[in-house]
Amino acid sequence: MKKLLFLLAVLLMTQVNAQTKNKDRVVQLLELNGRREKYDALFDSYAVNKNNKATEVAKIMDKVAVVYAQYLSDNDIDAMMAYYNSASGKKLVNDRANMTEAELKDFTAYMNSPVMNRFYSYKDELKSKEGELMRKWLTKIKG
Repeated sequence: MKKLLFLLAVLLMTQVNAQTKNKDRVVQLLELNGRREKYDALFDSYAVNKNNKATEVAKIMDKVAVVYAQYLSDNDIDAMMAYYNSASGKKLVNDRANMTEAELKDFTAYMNSPVMNRFYSYKDELKSKEGELMRKWLTKIKG
């Protein structure tokens, strides 16, 4: 019985560590894909107390990352981070209007990739959960 309880505890700790690792990687992905700028702008527009921006934005990023981590595999995260670290991914985030034809072609290939096809299969559910987190966060920062 003790061995079984010990095994269950080890399995639970392993799962928690894996979720934390994925959450941290998803936070990095959200940084790369421009999501932090979105939350920074929302904070600047709606927050009553402007002194705690870094803390509040980090909190919402962590909460959103936990939700995304439930859906994204390590391979999904790797593929998404690879795209957003590429020249066309960076251009998409920073200067979409001036993407070259080659960068647009890369973007189209990325959007039609197996990773993005999987993402779109649960996108509505994910966006709904993110939206609910964002509404609660905005209510909180509005005071």
